Amino acid sequence: MAAKFDASRAEDLGQGAGDSTPIMATIPTDDPWVPVRILSLGLDGARPVEADVFLLTDDEPTLLAGGTGLTLERSEEADDLLLDDLRSDVNMGWMPERMWFSYLSLDAPAAELDYDLAVAARPGVTPSLVDAGVPEADAVPVLPPSEGLPVWPFAVAAVAGVGVLVVGWSRRNAVAGGAAFGGTGRGPAGGGPWSS
Repeated sequence: MAAKFDASRAEDLGQGAGDSTPIMATIPTDDPWVPVRILSLGLDGARPVEADVFLLTDDEPTLLAGGTGLTLERSEEADDLLLDDLRSDVNMGWMPERMWFSYLSLDAPAAELDYDLAVAARPGVTPSLVDAGVPEADAVPVLPPSEGLPVWPFAVAAVAGVGVLVVGWSRRNAVAGGAAFGGTGRGPAGGGPWSS
């Protein structure tokens, strides 16, 4: 793809050096890819590169990066509000009724950002190593965040454990106090460990 920039038109629009004009290009493809490596071009190797990547695909995609730094923050059905908003833009009426939304955050030093993000948007298809731009040994699957074990059972167990310790400590102190002060506790009729 080639783009021609018109300096006189930019001047008419009041644009200065460094300003940008968005270009929208629709390219039909079965499996898109995201060229994240271009974000590090011309940067000092130690400089951090931070960016957000938003994907809309027909189905939940499988993602493959050529290194670390990309984190899948959200992976879910796109909500109607988002799709309706996008559909209202010029030439965007083609969008289907349902799509899958993926949001990734990128945080990596420029020197390490030498890869792209490969996307397999169809079920049962593996992302392309060629699209990721790395050999298989360097490929890193980008997976949804692990839900892990639920926390509430551990919290309940901890509270119950503390309760048992407090009750045990209170009873022990009551027995010790009764023995030290001549035993004033009341027990069952006929005596017992709590009788004086």
